[in-house]
Amino acid sequence: MHGHHPVTMASVDVTTSSSSSSSTIKGSCYASSTTDFTPLDMDTTLFSHIFYAFLSPSNITFKFELPEPMAVASSNFTTTLRFASLPIKTLLSIGSAEDAPTALLAEKSSRPSSRIVFINSLVEVAMKFGFDGLDLGWDCRDLKFIFLG
Repeated sequence: MHGHHPVTMASVDVTTSSSSSSSTIKGSCYASSTTDFTPLDMDTTLFSHIFYAFLSPSNITFKFELPEPMAVASSNFTTTLRFASLPIKTLLSIGSAEDAPTALLAEKSSRPSSRIVFINSLVEVAMKFGFDGLDLGWDCRDLKFIFLG
């Protein structure tokens, strides 16, 4: 670690089990807009998963169009954590109340044409920047609206 930074990262512990094994997932959220706390500052011994929050698609094209600084930051995030002394899984988080309103995300999901663009772009960005998985974190209260399109 480079030094102590007064940044709070929310975290959660989840224990999963199957008939053959049990494991605990220790997750935390890292704000993509953070500039004073980098992935190099993280103590990777504390977590098994880090959620990179939040990226949002364009409200016009429904694609994830990352400006160059955000693209570089996303790539640095996954690369740094993949090659840390104790590598951890990185998940790309989509949606939050402040970033992408639920109504907009519901609209993207409601029509097959925009849903395909949204999903393809999401997978493309996750693969391009080396994320291990996805977290679709928006509040879907009206599922009828989303899936009847």
